Amino acid sequence: MYLQFDVERRDQDTRISICCATKPGLLLSTVNTLEAIGLEIQQCVVSSFNDFSVEASCSEVCNFLSYFSAFNLNYMLETIHKLTLFIHGNR
Repeated sequence: MYLQFDVERRDQDTRISICCATKPGLLLSTVNTLEAIGLEIQQCVVSSFNDFSVEASCSEVCNFLSYFSAFNLNYMLETIHKLTLFIHGNR
């Protein structure tokens, strides 16, 4: 399955871009994942024309994430996202 993540961090601001094949429940899963790891969405653009894409600007609501680089956050989000898809039967 096509899946692309891009994470950019600046101080307490994190910008996340996600692009993948459209699957039912993916938007809710993505929002829940971002909130679960301590990111609060400030602004978000969602597109589901051909593929599913999210461009989100988030603020960190806890200091937990300050220990992770953009690469680590990217890996964490991608892993959680894949696991969520697997659990929901979208392999």
